[in-house]
Parts: sequence; C-alpha cells; structure tokens
Amino acid sequence: MHLRAFAFQFLASSVDAAIASKKSALQAAAASMKVELQEFPVREASDLPEAFNAMSKARSDAAVINNEPLLNSHTGTIAGLAAYFLDRIFKGAKSGDIAFERAARFDLIVNLKTAKAIGVTIPQSLLLRADRVIE
Repeated sequence: MHLRAFAFQFLASSVDAAIASKKSALQAAAASMKVELQEFPVREASDLPEAFNAMSKARSDAAVINNEPLLNSHTGTIAGLAAYFLDRIFKGAKSGDIAFERAARFDLIVNLKTAKAIGVTIPQSLLLRADRVIE
C-alpha cells in the first residue's frame, strides 16, 4: 500500500504586513507534524480564481485561509469559489481536473438612486451601456 504524505494549503495575501510571522508559525507547525505546507499567495482579489484553481490541482488534504483585510473583504468571492469546486468534486470530478472557468457574460448594473444619494453623477455614455439601470 502506498501512503501519500499529508499536505495542507495556505491562502494568504502577500501584502499582509504580518504574513512573515504567520508563515513562519505555519511552517514550524507543518515541519513538526511532518506535513507539507503549500503556499498560495495572492496580491489582490483578481488573483483569487487563479489561486483556487492552483489549490484544486495541488490536491492537498486541508486549507487554511489567512485572517486578513484583503481576504476578509472578499469572503463572498472565496465562499463562491470554494462552493464551486466542492460542488464539482461532489458530483464526481477529480479536483486536479477542474479548471477555472471565467464567466461568459458580465452585466453592468447602475444604481442611479444610490449614485444620486451620494452625489455621484453617472455619465450618459455609461448609462446607455448598462444592462440594467436602477432608478
């Protein structure tokens, strides 16, 4: 029987000021437990889909998502990506075979009521391009 080494993933922002100490603590813990630590740094929210795609291909046993402002402000995105990958896995897909899929369509929705309330003027050219305008 072949035993695979236990591995866990660490998703963190590379711009977090405290990342060095957190990373050192995780590396020490991983070394003491004889497990592999796989790092997936992100610099901005747009890096999250690529990071989740890489995480799914890495096939580890657990994931740690760092508690920090960048990631905390995008919990909806993170939860959505995690749910997407879990749904595909529960339906029989192998985690390493799941590629990130970009949305085929994006909608531009302009909330004029809120814009007026905060004193923002939306250019007419943008309003004409909007898929939906909330008045």
